[in-house]
Amino acid sequence: MRATIKDIAVATGFSVTTISLVLNGKAHKISDKTKKRILDAAEQMHYRPNQLAVSLVKKRSKTIGLIVPDIANVYFANMARGIDEACREHGFTVILCNTNESHERDVEYINMLADKGADGILYMEEELEKLIEQIQENEKKKRNLEFKALQQQINPHMIYNTLNTITRLAQLQGVSNIEEICCSFSNMLKLISKTTGDFITIRQEIAFIQSFITLKQYNSYKEYSLTTEISDEVWDKPIIKLLLHPLIENSITHGFTKDITIGRIMISIYASGGYIHIIMEDNGSGISEAALKELFSSSESDSVHAYKSTGIHNCMERLWLQYGSSRHFSIDSDGKTFTRIFIDYPEMEEVL
Repeated sequence: MRATIKDIAVATGFSVTTISLVLNGKAHKISDKTKKRILDAAEQMHYRPNQLAVSLVKKRSKTIGLIVPDIANVYFANMARGIDEACREHGFTVILCNTNESHERDVEYINMLADKGADGILYMEEELEKLIEQIQENEKKKRNLEFKALQQQINPHMIYNTLNTITRLAQLQGVSNIEEICCSFSNMLKLISKTTGDFITIRQEIAFIQSFITLKQYNSYKEYSLTTEISDEVWDKPIIKLLLHPLIENSITHGFTKDITIGRIMISIYASGGYIHIIMEDNGSGISEAALKELFSSSESDSVHAYKSTGIHNCMERLWLQYGSSRHFSIDSDGKTFTRIFIDYPEMEEVL
């Protein structure tokens, strides 16, 4: 907790008024010995005034210091962007200072901004970070409730029975394609409706993707191929439920154009350095450099709305909500012949 003038008064035995006069440079009638004692106490207690902008400047420099504890945090990054745009509209330049939650850097940046004559400092404190964490937790709870509500809208038992009936009829009549479609859909429905929690195993995720691709081949009249290279030790490791499925759907819907005879998807998964590493690649038409830049921004421009609406942005957001800055998500594409997606997240031992 940040020290206040009252804390310094208690520690030194001087009045709050005396402390305030010394810290604000107005202690003309106070002895040098008293000033030194108060200033030393303030330094030892890491005191920072609340109204930094008032005490930092003697002239206007048209600069604002912005101190954030973790710029990798997407919420701080978005706030910083908004603050920068607002300051520019009023003719101010923002000096961004990332402390990585280090108090020593706090002090260094404040001193540096004071030396540069900054017109003010905006300081994002730990309390704000705690508030953001609470918002993230509430958002996760909201998503879970929405998912449960969706599950309750259907009666899985009735659907299973119907699919099993169709499957048996297809077997009796020797119609293998109908049997395959029903089995694939039944497997997908079983995973969606019967698994609880935020995680499933990588084995279950891949099985769901295989069933989904089978269905897409029949309803799109196009051939797709799924190749996997998965280390033995990760098959039963946890993954966020249906994390990869939207990416597969995006490849099929937007990546595989009419010119592509066989849509090929390759998935590689392995563990290293305490992380699960996933590489997913397709031979589709790719994503342009401009679309990629827009995709990783906060804007919703028409040029990439299709990509975002089909799951890439949702996948990025789910990774962030679960792992914060510990996750990695990136896309590489030549915009013509391939798209390659890289995902890293902390390894866990078992499904929660």
